[in-house]
Amino acid sequence: MPSEIFPSSLRAKGVALSTCSNWLNNFIIGLITPPLVQNTGFGAYTFFAVFCLLSLAWTFYFVPETRGRTLEAMDRVFNDVNSEQEEARRKAIESELIGNDESTVSHERAMS
Repeated sequence: MPSEIFPSSLRAKGVALSTCSNWLNNFIIGLITPPLVQNTGFGAYTFFAVFCLLSLAWTFYFVPETRGRTLEAMDRVFNDVNSEQEEARRKAIESELIGNDESTVSHERAMS
């Protein structure tokens, strides 16, 4: 999911940061789970179940659906205009190159 959320200009850094956060959070959970289970018994499972339910509610209400959408479409969902600017720049460069190729061909035809 992180790759769909971050705009094109920040995607690599955002995915790296989210991966780092995931590893750090898993490390912390690995450290606290044994003493939590030992000291609270089934309370540890209740603790994790409550957080899972809160995650489910947050995801249902605040995370947009990304299935079937391209990364560019997700940029529009999050109001990121960088990809549109990049697309316009790419088209301008393509038209310039195609225009130069056509003018070169027409110039060569005129010369022959």
